[in-house]
Amino acid sequence: PVGNTDNLYFVLDGGCLIHRVVWPKQDTFGDVNTTYMSYMKRHYDDKVTVVFVGYTESSVNTKNVGICTFVATDDADVHIVKTTIETYEKIKKQVVVIAQDVDLVLLIALTPVYVDILMLKVGKGKVKDRFYSSKALQNSNLVIECKKIHSLRSCD
Repeated sequence: PVGNTDNLYFVLDGGCLIHRVVWPKQDTFGDVNTTYMSYMKRHYDDKVTVVFVGYTESSVNTKNVGICTFVATDDADVHIVKTTIETYEKIKKQVVVIAQDVDLVLLIALTPVYVDILMLKVGKGKVKDRFYSSKALQNSNLVIECKKIHSLRSCD
């Protein structure tokens, strides 16, 4: 993040984090873990929750550096959005989701209208970073079109 982040809290997709941090060659797991923790402290201080999927609780040891983590046992995207809403309700600060998954853009569009979630969809290669706002998405036709498609496909 650039600029003043005092009034922001971040929810980070742990899978996205893998692509943001350069892995030191031939280092131990402990060294890689230290590199990740340093990256998060440097960029987000203690204003971050990282949602991981496919890890055990013991392999994601961040308590000693004050970083909040959640290990999802199923769809991480749903947990990222739930964590974002719960965090907003608890701290009443702007919450920013940082991820690469386009599914998250659709999920934040369906969040309650009383919270505006910002999402930074991290670019890759020639694709640039892009910001989304849940309120802006709700005010667009995206939600209406998704509901139409859902009803036409007779999905439950």
